[in-house]
Amino acid sequence: MNGSKSEENGRKATEWAPYDLTDGKQKGQWETGYPPGARRCIRWETAYLIILTGICLAGIFWVILDAYPVGPTAQCGLVSQECLGFLGALFAGTIGGCCFGIKCMYHFVAKRMWHEDRRLWRLLSPPLSGILSLFMVFLVASGLLEIFDGTFVQHPVRVMAFSFLVGYFSDKALARMSDIADTLFGGIKQAGREESAQ
Repeated sequence: MNGSKSEENGRKATEWAPYDLTDGKQKGQWETGYPPGARRCIRWETAYLIILTGICLAGIFWVILDAYPVGPTAQCGLVSQECLGFLGALFAGTIGGCCFGIKCMYHFVAKRMWHEDRRLWRLLSPPLSGILSLFMVFLVASGLLEIFDGTFVQHPVRVMAFSFLVGYFSDKALARMSDIADTLFGGIKQAGREESAQ
């Protein structure tokens, strides 16, 4: 049973990232197999991901410049370090989601797995990753999720590095938040059941 499971996992890995990088095309077969309508959608979605990445990168550099002013006449930033960290979390998490989306985009297109039904996922995943990253930082700052020390949010670069990872691996981050919710609300539910049983 374990042998067949490992074979299936190996087959899936091979299908996702095959050693043969021809993508099933014959030598010299350079034309795309997608019709014009699909090509327009692919270009539009790719432009959306790149533009959103550029906007968030500009936001990240603004956070860095405001948090760490340079030069002899440098003034302290107008925004507090904690607030800059929260803004950076939103920008960096969104970039993480964009990077994951871009990676999936070129894999899906090259392997002829792109289709319109995944459009909502491709469009909504980056902003969702940004919001998820922001609230993961809130959880860390509040002490509910003890990963870093209390000064974590006062260092925007640390916050943005963490948030990028949360955004890129948003599915795993959501699973972690689900564990926290089970810990917080599962106990309340269980206590309620015990009271009603009495």
